[in-house]
Amino acid sequence: MKKKALKLYSSAEDSFLIEDYPWGFRLRTEVRVWAECKKGFGMRVCRQTKNPKTGRWCAVKKSTYSPVIGFYLNEEDRIKTTGLSAGGWSKEEAIVAFEKFYEEIGLTEFQKNQIKYVRATNIMNDVISYEIKAGEPIDLSKVMDGDPEETAKMKALEEGRQTEEEKQEILNKAFSYGMGVVEGKIERIKKEEGSQS
Repeated sequence: MKKKALKLYSSAEDSFLIEDYPWGFRLRTEVRVWAECKKGFGMRVCRQTKNPKTGRWCAVKKSTYSPVIGFYLNEEDRIKTTGLSAGGWSKEEAIVAFEKFYEEIGLTEFQKNQIKYVRATNIMNDVISYEIKAGEPIDLSKVMDGDPEETAKMKALEEGRQTEEEKQEILNKAFSYGMGVVEGKIERIKKEEGSQS
């Protein structure tokens, strides 16, 4: 049996139920699995086990956030998770393969929007360059003691750097550009400008 795509289960009530799950050495129980989707964070897997002694559901265990995740059954008929990473880690080939794998069952709107985000961060990384320059060593203990020579070196080093606000503004512009390309807005603007002249 090959891998089989599963729909995106989205709550404890709408979850994938694993029956006959081991609890300790002798007992068996149930586990339910679903994805939590949170704007600005992404998606993460939630798992909840039922206590076979009391019949009550235990506290939910949550994974770390990923931009996009999906569920599937592996060759042993066990639920597994796959996903995409932002910032250039998931290349276009992986994104297309992910979309194709879930084509039959369909992606949720949240997944589609998160895929746009992944693509936009890939484009953003293509247009941004970073430069790390070697600087003169500074003795921070002397700076802390008020040594004027070391303090002057430190101030000169700081003057050539971008502020955190400047860096964030560059990232925001690059991301907006990437999202514009993904959504087709940049292409339309260029075509309109070209047709007016």
